[in-house]
Amino acid sequence: MTAPYPQLPFPRGKTYSQGVYTPTATDGANLEGKRFTVPDERNPGGEKVLMVVRNGNSDVTVAKKVVGFSALGTKALNGAWLATSGGIGKPIDDAYPDGMTIKAYDLFYVVDEGVALVGKTTASGSGSSSSSSSSSSAASSTISAGDKVYANASGLIDKTVSSGYVVGAAYATAQESDATVQVMVGPGLGR
Repeated sequence: MTAPYPQLPFPRGKTYSQGVYTPTATDGANLEGKRFTVPDERNPGGEKVLMVVRNGNSDVTVAKKVVGFSALGTKALNGAWLATSGGIGKPIDDAYPDGMTIKAYDLFYVVDEGVALVGKTTASGSGSSSSSSSSSSAASSTISAGDKVYANASGLIDKTVSSGYVVGAAYATAQESDATVQVMVGPGLGR
């Protein structure tokens, strides 16, 4: 039997304004930080928790990355959009299509708990495939299931950040040439 899920305040893959108007810094303020449980399409039979967050003060283009928060426990994103290396962050809900624009001050979803598909570093250090075959590069760019993962300065997932805030653990192994990794995101904004 399917769990009775609450209705979301706006559809997944869309923003609060849905592109109909220019949002202000206070539109939908009552929704900031609210969490909603939905079926987890990446973990059959599982659930994920989405959190509503507000974009900073500039438009951003969606990619499968980790977004940063301005400080521990806050709900607003920082103006830089991406999490800093080892910084506090959550993956943007992968229901958003890459290339979509999220307007300044608009609300959208991040994955607070559950499985999310996120870009990862590769042997070249970018989010794209690499043909490098050095063993040190392979060691730092292959992420095994269960490895703790962090956001790097590009908002991509990496396992080589030695300190900072853990985003979650790899849900499945991502090879050196893989551009993404499935991450089991832990709840909250702590370590």
